[in-house]
Amino acid sequence: MTSQCKTAIVTAVMIVKEDNEMLIIKGNVETRIGQWPIENLKVGDLVVDQRHRTRQVLSITELETERVMNFSRNTNLKISADALLYTLYGERTSGDLAKDNMVYMQQPNARIVKDYVHIAEEKCKGYAITVKDGSSIVVDGYCIGL
Repeated sequence: MTSQCKTAIVTAVMIVKEDNEMLIIKGNVETRIGQWPIENLKVGDLVVDQRHRTRQVLSITELETERVMNFSRNTNLKISADALLYTLYGERTSGDLAKDNMVYMQQPNARIVKDYVHIAEEKCKGYAITVKDGSSIVVDGYCIGL
């Protein structure tokens, strides 16, 4: 009796992100069935956007960044520093936040949270997400532009 062995060669590639490519480094993404850790999100999952609509995930790419955005109150959330935040008073970027790091975030349940953003130099991996017909995603209660 002979046995056949099949060998698969898998190559892992870490791509360095482009400027203005938002990464979710740590956090729970709001999906149709509840919050889901970013690392467990799959292509085809339905995620919730800024207007409480579900959007299908088309792609998830693992990339690296060297600058991150942390939050004083929402400590579970970490995103790339060039991310776009949808706040109660409009869109905010890291350029805006360098002058004033306070934000008022409106969560999906209409609760308003006053938080402080801290931008730090930190090399880490994150996930760039593309969704069908959408440009935002809710992560740990905060709306982030894609």
